[in-house]
Amino acid sequence: MKRICLFLLVLTLLVACMPAGALAETDASSTRLVPEGETATLTVFCPMDANLQDYISDWNETPYNQELERLTGVHVEFISPTTSAAAETLNMLLVSGDIPDIIINAQLYADGTYQGVLDGYFIDLAPYLPDYAPEYWEVITSDESIWREATDSDGTISAFYRIFHTPNPAWMRLVLKQEVLDQVGVTEVPATIDDWDALFEKMLAAGITPYMLAADGYEEKFIGAFGLREDFYQEDGQVKYGQVQDGFREYLTLMHDWYAKGYISKDFISQSNVDTMFALGEIGTYDKPIVAAYNFGEAEGYTVLSTPYPRQTEDQFLHWDGYQASLVSKDLNYGMVVVSSTCEQPELAVQWLNFLYTEPGIELANWGIEGLNYEIVDGVHQYLPVMWDYNGISQEGLNYYFKMHNAASHAYSDTVCHANLLKSPEATAIRMLYDDDPLLDSALYLPNISLNADETETKTRVMSDIDTYVDEMVLKFIVGTEPLDNWDTFVSTVEGMGLQEALDAMQSAYDRYMANTIAE
Repeated sequence: MKRICLFLLVLTLLVACMPAGALAETDASSTRLVPEGETATLTVFCPMDANLQDYISDWNETPYNQELERLTGVHVEFISPTTSAAAETLNMLLVSGDIPDIIINAQLYADGTYQGVLDGYFIDLAPYLPDYAPEYWEVITSDESIWREATDSDGTISAFYRIFHTPNPAWMRLVLKQEVLDQVGVTEVPATIDDWDALFEKMLAAGITPYMLAADGYEEKFIGAFGLREDFYQEDGQVKYGQVQDGFREYLTLMHDWYAKGYISKDFISQSNVDTMFALGEIGTYDKPIVAAYNFGEAEGYTVLSTPYPRQTEDQFLHWDGYQASLVSKDLNYGMVVVSSTCEQPELAVQWLNFLYTEPGIELANWGIEGLNYEIVDGVHQYLPVMWDYNGISQEGLNYYFKMHNAASHAYSDTVCHANLLKSPEATAIRMLYDDDPLLDSALYLPNISLNADETETKTRVMSDIDTYVDEMVLKFIVGTEPLDNWDTFVSTVEGMGLQEALDAMQSAYDRYMANTIAE
């Protein structure tokens, strides 16, 4: 609670209007990557943010990119397909050979950025970083775990990543409405599975469908209570596949029991309008981004409650959490960036990407432009009203208009700089409410490991059929069209489809990952 109170004090928001002409004048001469009077241009593939595509036609129209050009002296020609067309567009560029200098959202390369280096599309950054990206190099060599996540096991460094100063707190949890708890006479949020069961019984009796399970049947927060994670994870160094573990059978048994009792919506597989159903009190709980649910509730006049991770017993130590496991983000849009092998100015490209790990670049990516969308009061960054209301752009879109929230940069936690989260101190508090759980760690987390070509081929070949079969069976077990008495047959079938081959490939990659130590 002390941490929450501290954040409430630090993150008090400024509501005064932006003074005219208040734009800060950062000295661009000290940040330029090319000499004054000279010009340099890079071509950059960067899909257009869906929240901005109706308001701008080019990334250069945003204050963020205009300031980035002013500070670095580098002009960027953007290739910006819509997010829905981004993967196809990138593939066409690669096939044609007309590849831009830099590719943002490099996770769109289907076989991974490391394989992209091996395939000849991207450069190995390792030889360039000490001289041309010293700040990024300092970050990735500062900690063994960051080094392993940011490099490939043979010493290749294929990408720049968004790397956090401190871990982000969980952003999704099972949420409840205070009004529903009042309606059914429950005074405390549930902590154990038995608590949830009792709450669901009361909700159903009150005419409320208690739980909208995810459409695929997986809920990691209940799965974690049975001592595992879904898909691949590791336990004491051994890679395992969650869906064939005994704990997963226990999870499916619980979900089937709840479905049979009517606790889980009969429409969960084909769910729609879930947010509306929750707002109207037609369903009792579902997994939802906490702050989005809270802010929507504030606007609609009801109170959203966050919940702790479910446990079998109140003193159970949970090991499945992945939020605290890594400071390196590899799955967010804009947070993974590569330099193409056709780039004629690789040194400049690396310098330009490194800028967001320098102090001026960190400020720009995380906060924006002082005097335009934020100012500093008593040493604290505080957003100006334009960060929530400007030219009809959504609040999320403004995170990419005035700044670049998910950029490959040295990033601050959402609790420090995400404008949506900082809309109110209460929103920050609910996001952090259970962040100090003393009975929680990430011991089962499998980090982002780099598979070589043979391992990738094996995993893809084997898991394509296994994933399809397993996902179908999970739903059948839950709704009861396949009895759980057939569990052993299910496991034998999965193992007979080559699961051990995939496990061996993953184990080999994981072992290399753990043997990868910081370069001398």
